[in-house]
Amino acid sequence: MGLIANYNFIEIYLHNLNDDNDDLKTNLIGYTFAHNSLLFNYPKFLKHLNTWKVITSIGRWFIGSLKPENRNLELIQNFKRLVYTSLFKIFIENEVNLHTFEIEIINRDYSYFNDILELILQNKNFIYNTKNLNLYFGNPTGSAYIYDTNEYTLIKNRMLQVINLHQNLKKISFYDNYYHLHQSFLLSPEDYNCSNTLNRFQGVVPLKLLLQKCGDYLENFGFVKRILQQRILELITKYCKNIKFLNLRGSNIHIYNQILDLIVNVKQNLNYLSLSGYNNIRLNSIILRNLGQALPSKLEYLSLCFCIQKSDFEVFLKDSQDTFIRKLLINNENGQEILPSVKEYIMKKKRVEHIAIKSIAFSEEINDLFEFDDEMKEFKLYNVSVRSYFDLSIEIDDFIMNSY
Repeated sequence: MGLIANYNFIEIYLHNLNDDNDDLKTNLIGYTFAHNSLLFNYPKFLKHLNTWKVITSIGRWFIGSLKPENRNLELIQNFKRLVYTSLFKIFIENEVNLHTFEIEIINRDYSYFNDILELILQNKNFIYNTKNLNLYFGNPTGSAYIYDTNEYTLIKNRMLQVINLHQNLKKISFYDNYYHLHQSFLLSPEDYNCSNTLNRFQGVVPLKLLLQKCGDYLENFGFVKRILQQRILELITKYCKNIKFLNLRGSNIHIYNQILDLIVNVKQNLNYLSLSGYNNIRLNSIILRNLGQALPSKLEYLSLCFCIQKSDFEVFLKDSQDTFIRKLLINNENGQEILPSVKEYIMKKKRVEHIAIKSIAFSEEINDLFEFDDEMKEFKLYNVSVRSYFDLSIEIDDFIMNSY
């Protein structure tokens, strides 16, 4: 369920109200609905549900539906909460069969979510067969105080109970500030009956415990901060063997061994690899001269963002000549000209299907190979498609959201 311009779907859902919802029916008097009849059981078709999007959609629906004389703030908030709860009752009563359930919580909306979590716990069959559970915990203010509130504690406890309800859960994803829930969940894993895949996490404090318990299920990993990079890489290499998407960014010269060791350790399952060296020429050189031998025989996606020296790059190309790369991206930041080497070792040998190169070495005005028609035509002769760098680029967050 996405955010849409037309919120008539809310009105359609509300047509499903049974006689137990007298309070809501009374409050709805005076509203003009666009649909006077329900043509089919709309809730039955619901497969993907996001709690925050439901709240936001209801808020926008109120803006367009309320009469000016009815815009009392306290009454609006109470009414919105009633609509929100009633919608979930409709979903439960109609026995929706969700494939993905996303619980996205913003601290200002705690009361809404406690209502819904309580409702879910009272109706356990609602999410019994859900395959994917995504948990988001946002803190717009950036403050830590929310973790000390009674409402947060209540949400955390109920959330852990919700996780336990998913008897057929295949994947569970934690996002952003869920460190405290990570710890609570991992301290007593024997209480949970699901086989969980943790797709993305941030934070250092619970990391070792997290990886010890669930490292074999980790499929996607990346970080950008310099804090404890070496220790994090050591832990990932030790506990995680099944990584498919690896996204590493950093300029710390002391971590190149850990980076290469990790790539070798996961090469059997690795399919997407993104590396960035932030213009650290020495680090870029060491990685390029050793990366080719560490790669698997086939990659779906390889992205290199380095300040590239031609000699280092040619070592990489020669060492990786047995690796087929479906999508290759190169961002040559302030490096030497590498296009002739690309043509010789990649284009002519047809080692990629799609390629994108960004480099200021092309010209002062244009830095994307995609902008040069003659070059595109030459690559096309070898069945290699030149693509726009930004179109071909994959962000790990987007990849996870679209894949799970």
